[in-house]
Amino acid sequence: MKLSRRKELLRFFQWLAKFPARDLPESFLGLLLLYALHSDSDLDAEEIFHTLSINPELEKSTMSVAEKLKAKGLSQGLSEGRAIGLWIGKIQAYEEFLGKNPSPRETLDHLSIPQLETLHQNLREEYESRFKGPE
Repeated sequence: MKLSRRKELLRFFQWLAKFPARDLPESFLGLLLLYALHSDSDLDAEEIFHTLSINPELEKSTMSVAEKLKAKGLSQGLSEGRAIGLWIGKIQAYEEFLGKNPSPRETLDHLSIPQLETLHQNLREEYESRFKGPE
């Protein structure tokens, strides 16, 4: 199934390469590339680029779209990394306040943001019940 879908997607991009770049807005090309890459994880972006590069105008547009997608992915990755780092710092701080050994970063790195939020909330509640008491 995957091989046939992959061939169909590549065949589609071969067909698309026959169109002038001015007929394909970058946003449309970007959506097509995202769809293709998300629908088939085995599909290689370089194969698509190579297929589209038979049309020099389209090759330029494809590179521009690819660079934007790459930058967006990098930006999202950095944002998520910062968020994870922030949660890990808060968790380790609460663990220290509670007299516990802080969890190793390597252990916490494997948790999702919702899991980190839950762990943080549990530690915060433990801290508040121990040190703040009932109000």
